[in-house]
Amino acid sequence: MVTQKVRPRAYYYGIPWGGPSEYGPDILVWTGKKDVKGFNQYRFYECKLIEDWPDGVTFTMEGKRAEDYLVVGMHWTVVSDRVRKAFEECRVEGMQFLPVRIVKETGEDVGQYWALNVTHPAVDALDWERTRWLPGRNPREDEHPELCIIAEAFRFDSLKGIDIFRLKVKNQVTHLYVSQRVKWCLEQAGATSGFEFSPVPAY
Repeated sequence: MVTQKVRPRAYYYGIPWGGPSEYGPDILVWTGKKDVKGFNQYRFYECKLIEDWPDGVTFTMEGKRAEDYLVVGMHWTVVSDRVRKAFEECRVEGMQFLPVRIVKETGEDVGQYWALNVTHPAVDALDWERTRWLPGRNPREDEHPELCIIAEAFRFDSLKGIDIFRLKVKNQVTHLYVSQRVKWCLEQAGATSGFEFSPVPAY
């Protein structure tokens, strides 16, 4: 018996922690220097409004070309003011922009940047049957199944009306994802430099 292939009802797009797989020669790269004023970066995974954001959070970069998405550590999503404006124009809800200072080694300010904090509650949207897992692992019994994922798939009904979210796998809050609409908004605004969107099917 031939089983008919089911087409995805939509696609969502992951934003990898490490940024794009390839960088240009002049792109701004984080030097490892930072001053986060004692802020606990794991609070981004709480998916709650942050009301005590400290002034003067700073990251030091080297290079020439500023991108719309800067990699300054795996738990930070730092984006340009152009990204913020694109999200506002498209009326994307469920997030908060927190001011971040980006400087070069010389002390020169690069421009206005923001740490993106997703405030929409983490979504249990993983399609366990269609997700590809590491061979030899039983994700339903694994303590950290999110580490066993090769390629995720989502349940579309769990994501209706949601444009930006973090995925919840069992008790772990993981990566950041955006809808096709958000990706389109960024593309229309020309605010996609530095991003590498990883498509995820939703059934």
